[in-house]
Amino acid sequence: MSNSSKKVYIFILLTYSLTSIFFFILYSIGGVNNPATFNLIGLSMIIPFLSCIIVQKLLFKQSLRNSFNVSLKFNIWFPISIFIPILISIIINLISIKKFGSIIFSFDSFLTNILIGLSIASFSALIEELSWRGFLYNELSYLSLFKVLTFISFVWAFWHTPVAILYKYPTIPLIGSIINFIQMFFISLIITYIRYKSNSILAASFSHGLFNTLVLSSCISKIDSIFISILLSALIVFILFIYEFKASIK
Repeated sequence: MSNSSKKVYIFILLTYSLTSIFFFILYSIGGVNNPATFNLIGLSMIIPFLSCIIVQKLLFKQSLRNSFNVSLKFNIWFPISIFIPILISIIINLISIKKFGSIIFSFDSFLTNILIGLSIASFSALIEELSWRGFLYNELSYLSLFKVLTFISFVWAFWHTPVAILYKYPTIPLIGSIINFIQMFFISLIITYIRYKSNSILAASFSHGLFNTLVLSSCISKIDSIFISILLSALIVFILFIYEFKASIK
């Protein structure tokens, strides 16, 4: 087994283990019934980065700098990374108004969420992206693009299972975790592809941050809206797949 494969397996095992312990602690102090724990959920985003440090620095004695790709070189995929989650959220809102007569975002809250998504949320996402689409992406570079996209998306989506069971869908944990996995899987395919095309985790962080504030927001909590977001994300993935296929045969 190559060093890259060893790193990947240890990183995933360590991240899953630490995440499980973290959410078990939240559950033991009240979980969803303790409002204070909601403010602690975001700390779980640090766990993959801690795992990355342990694997890369402590276990394999290698530099962290080579594990990340924080390129500032601008390309068209930076604005695309911002445009996609904004477009999805606008369509969800329009469908919600037309079909269900309810507004998810007012114009003011929409702009506020964009600003938060591009600032605070993107910075938080960057800490997470350093691990998933920085370290893990680079360690999987020997695989084909399709395998990298699928592998990272599967692992990343499954990593969100504890928060889905304990907080997002506590009354329907099994069905809820499946719905959450599918939603996260398609979103991850988009974010990981953006990282590939932009060659920077910064673009991935912008997209990740905006998905958090605009698509995965607590405002979009109705099952109907969640299914719409899944369908729209799947459609975007299909369009990106066609784009990549056409680009590969030129």
